[in-house]
Amino acid sequence: EIVGGMFVRGKYDLYFRDEPYFGISRACGEICGHIQRLEESDAESFLRIVNELKQEMTREELRMLKNVIVPIVEIVGEEAFLLRMNSTTAVEDSSSSDLEQAKELFGAAFRKFFRIITADPPVFGGPLILCLDDLQWADAASLDLLELLLTDRESSGLMIVGCYRSEEVLDNDDAHILRKMIRGLNEKAAQGLQDLFVVTEIHLEHLTSSDVNQILMELLSIDDVHKTMPLANLCYKRTKGNPFHLMTFLHMLQEEHFLEFNVGSFRWIFDVEKIERKTSATFNVVQTVISMIQKVTECLQEVLFYAACIGSSFDTETLYLVWNEMKHRGEASKHMLEAHLGQAVDENIFDAVGDSTRYRWVHDKVQEAAMALAHDASDDNMQFLVGLVILKKFQENQLDDSTVFVVANLLQCGNLFSLDEGKREEVAKVYLKAATKAAACSAFKSAAQYVKNGVELFPEDPFKKNYGLAIELFSLGGEVEGYIGNDAAMSAYCDKVISNATKPLDKIRCYSVLLLRLGNTKRPKMAVRLCIEILDELGSFKIPRNSLLQKMKAIIALQRVRDIETDALHALPLMEDPIQLATMSILNKVTTYAHLSGNVFLAILVSCGMYQRTIKQGLCPLSTSAFSVLAVMRCTMGNIKGGDRFCDQALSLVPRFDSKADLSRTSFISYLCVKPWTTPFKSCLKHLQEAYKVGIECGDTESGCWAISSYVFLSILSGTSLDCVLADIENYYPQVQDFKRDEQALQLQTILQECHCFMGLSENPTEMSGQAIPNAEQFETELRSLESKSSIVNYLAHQSFLCSIFGDHAKGAKLAL
Repeated sequence: EIVGGMFVRGKYDLYFRDEPYFGISRACGEICGHIQRLEESDAESFLRIVNELKQEMTREELRMLKNVIVPIVEIVGEEAFLLRMNSTTAVEDSSSSDLEQAKELFGAAFRKFFRIITADPPVFGGPLILCLDDLQWADAASLDLLELLLTDRESSGLMIVGCYRSEEVLDNDDAHILRKMIRGLNEKAAQGLQDLFVVTEIHLEHLTSSDVNQILMELLSIDDVHKTMPLANLCYKRTKGNPFHLMTFLHMLQEEHFLEFNVGSFRWIFDVEKIERKTSATFNVVQTVISMIQKVTECLQEVLFYAACIGSSFDTETLYLVWNEMKHRGEASKHMLEAHLGQAVDENIFDAVGDSTRYRWVHDKVQEAAMALAHDASDDNMQFLVGLVILKKFQENQLDDSTVFVVANLLQCGNLFSLDEGKREEVAKVYLKAATKAAACSAFKSAAQYVKNGVELFPEDPFKKNYGLAIELFSLGGEVEGYIGNDAAMSAYCDKVISNATKPLDKIRCYSVLLLRLGNTKRPKMAVRLCIEILDELGSFKIPRNSLLQKMKAIIALQRVRDIETDALHALPLMEDPIQLATMSILNKVTTYAHLSGNVFLAILVSCGMYQRTIKQGLCPLSTSAFSVLAVMRCTMGNIKGGDRFCDQALSLVPRFDSKADLSRTSFISYLCVKPWTTPFKSCLKHLQEAYKVGIECGDTESGCWAISSYVFLSILSGTSLDCVLADIENYYPQVQDFKRDEQALQLQTILQECHCFMGLSENPTEMSGQAIPNAEQFETELRSLESKSSIVNYLAHQSFLCSIFGDHAKGAKLAL
């Protein structure tokens, strides 16, 4: 902590490259330490931060942060993470099951956390400086999160300093993920986003011989530049100007008495020729540090090695359990360890972090040297043995979930097949836990690696001996591999589950992955067919495959829909049968894919089925979707009052499930497609804005971005001044682009060009071209590439509207048809 701000530091680790958010997690842990210390020094500021975290962040957001920032529990308390339940709320949010939405929610949670920490007035009297070292070893998820923080439009007072070794990340290395991120940030800044962030790259060159001489003159209190220059030239020759190597070399010279302070003459004395003869021409900093470490006590050397195994930073509790178990059989005291750690700090080996319950290495070369001590040990698999010790303590609940990545990474260092089958199963469970934790914080590549490690431990037919564990591992593997676009691995995992699962419910996760892939690859008809097969397997809902029968059943189903009083609706029990809940989930997907494939009657049939299932089996979060879709159907068919009643009931169900995703989706549908029939357009605007805000906060960026594009459209229809509409588009359009919602962004672009036509800013107001759409033909091609009929219809409708306003009625009529 510094006067007028806060400085925190995180460091990435060569030996823990698979652990997601390694450096960010440590830095955020330091932030939490600073906040906790406020409780004594500034209780008012402490309470302000705690209250804002509790009030501004949802339970789901806090849970996601907890996966990366474990100390946040000590700040907000365990009760903030508990499911808020009452007589009518007993169902978890279903939104987190979608990995894309979960990733958006995770990013939103981190953005909100940093907004609270850096909000005006700043709690620590100034900006937050987040320094992340050794970014060349950072995982992809960390870099994605850093980019998200840097491009946050609502955050201020945050400076991120990233350090990396340029010899490991070359300027022309397009394959390195860090170089890709830096190039992407520079491109965004060049596109006019300088008001969001500024990227400054500073290349730190090695010290020159002149720089080394200046340092020596200061250290040795010598004013004559010529007296130290020979020694400076030699030091430069041995260390190539690397600052850490230089300080290590000088420390070695002092230890070996090549550089001594003469008390009699009160000056430093040295013999350059002797130093040159006695020191190696190829100075090895690691070997030098090893030699220095070997001079400390044997017991401290053991502590250093175990600390190196745990990582670039560590807590005393984990280190104590390992050290005590490996060397002292449970007989050593924590005071002994604390004494050793204090000595290591004095020897400039460790830095104490915060309240001295956590330490970090002063440099990765020191950690590397301590790790090399293992080669002098009797067992070459010491890291593996350390992993087994931590695994044992982890299973005994002596360590929390934050150590699961440490265990998983250390166990990779040895031969796991040397363990018996029972122990391998325990290790596979650790990999499953690590993969689940990584996936929960959107580190999908790390999760995929952990799943792969776990699967490799299984026998040839894992579903016979380890059915439950195999189902979990293979299902998670299918999900994360599907998300990162590895279709071959995704299909392999899913095929294994679908062909070996003995219960239909055990296949649902993999079926959902396959459906998502079909949807993302613009194959909605195939997705519908797969949904029908899944429903047949569940045996809970029959959909005819013949389109004519679908139409007939849809008409009959719509006629059989009977209104239910709102009081009776809220008195319905909650749906608890897993088969029925899975059926509702698949039916909801059918509705989406049926719309995308243009099968309106199938969408009606399925929505009616969801409605009837709600009445008979009870309420679930997806019941709101059924009511809102049927509300639109009724309005489309001319039953405005009936549609409005269903709409009100859908909105009234949202609070039952404490789900912001349901609120965003239901509000967007209700206030765009239903409420404008019964209420003034202007009264719908605030609800659409709220739906946008809530959707972005909960990770449902699709519903949120549809809500804001609908808001802009209704603003024009409600008579809002075009200047205000332009200002709204300028505000929201970049945000929609940031969320990569192309369809909604193109709709906003269409409305922007329409406004330019109305304001006389376009040469031909009946053509959808001008400043916002420079090339109408190219724009229309881009629209059609989305394969969304609604987007094309929307675009043509706006152009038809312009033609009718500006007198080209023949063209307007043709476009309308």
